[in-house]
Amino acid sequence: MSTERKPLIGMTISRLDDRPAYFMRENYADSVLQGGGIPVLLPYRLTDGDIAEIVAAMDGILFTGGNDIETVRFGEQTLVGCGESDADRDEMEIRLCRAAVQVGKPIFGICRGIQLMNVALGGTLWQDLPSQFRARSDAPKLTHQQPSAGRTVSHMVQIKEGSLLDKTLKAGGETRSRIWVNTFHHQAVRTLAPGCEAVAYSQDGVIEAIEMPSYRNFFLGVQWHPEYLTPESAAEDWNRAARSLFKGFAEAAAHGI
Repeated sequence: MSTERKPLIGMTISRLDDRPAYFMRENYADSVLQGGGIPVLLPYRLTDGDIAEIVAAMDGILFTGGNDIETVRFGEQTLVGCGESDADRDEMEIRLCRAAVQVGKPIFGICRGIQLMNVALGGTLWQDLPSQFRARSDAPKLTHQQPSAGRTVSHMVQIKEGSLLDKTLKAGGETRSRIWVNTFHHQAVRTLAPGCEAVAYSQDGVIEAIEMPSYRNFFLGVQWHPEYLTPESAAEDWNRAARSLFKGFAEAAAHGI
């Protein structure tokens, strides 16, 4: 691949419930552009052949945030507290993730994205953290649905030293093993998919990032929303950390790692 060509990043999108319309918040696309990639939005109703062509044409795949994943996808009955899902989106994204993993494409997941990656590869989720998850008695009672806007942060996550996440953050100038993040989720990774590893936790024990150590390319899912924190005009440590994630992903898509 020519180093002058920007990588094409296939991006998953959401669907409005009340009318036949796809949508995606522009800060996802803006963050990919700022990181050095070109966003390409992917619709739902794709055949296996379509997905194979998309995976071949894209230099990386970004799984964005959105609604809950159907519980049947990880073999569970739906519990009280679980939110709405979209079967068409789940079906397409699971097939897309598996196809991208099969050929070793760079993959980045955000919020629902980390959950989708884990489920697609055989893991499970906490359907509803407030009603299911129990932190240690000495852990702080953190909210994972912060009341403030996405551009603010609300809790810290501990990063595993030497992980892809750690290396990507350090390449962007981060020197600490704990970073501030924002948070807008009521579900989270529960049982890790085979081959995946948790590389970041919140202080109450919720998994905040996963990787696949044996993967030959960039494979990272984070539970927070770095796309809100990437404006170039913002100079806090968490803004720099967020920008480094998109830059690291785009560089992997352009050149490999």
